[in-house]
Amino acid sequence: MFVIRFYNRHFKNNVALNKTISNLSSLIKNKEKSKTRIIKDSSCVEIISGNLNASNIDDEVVVELTAKKILRISKEQLSSRHELDKFIKEIENFCNQASELEDVKYLPLNFRDKKNRLK
Repeated sequence: MFVIRFYNRHFKNNVALNKTISNLSSLIKNKEKSKTRIIKDSSCVEIISGNLNASNIDDEVVVELTAKKILRISKEQLSSRHELDKFIKEIENFCNQASELEDVKYLPLNFRDKKNRLK
């Protein structure tokens, strides 16, 4: 499971920000096989994706690990197509890495086979 949060007090006034959030949520919904939820209030939009069902775990111990990365983009950069593309690409990259971790596709360097590494 991973969460993307956008904090801004002026969502209604910022067309570029709303469009960016909408595009990212569509991208995540289409890319992820698991459920995606969007929660919105006056100052935050939260996109949650991953295994959200933890209600049937009476006989298990559940550990939730969280990695936090904070990205910032100014209003001026939000208006720049190049800066916005960089910003979205960084979010997308983080989501891909989080998905690989959740799906146990990621293998730490010290466990990787040296013969199969690219040189």
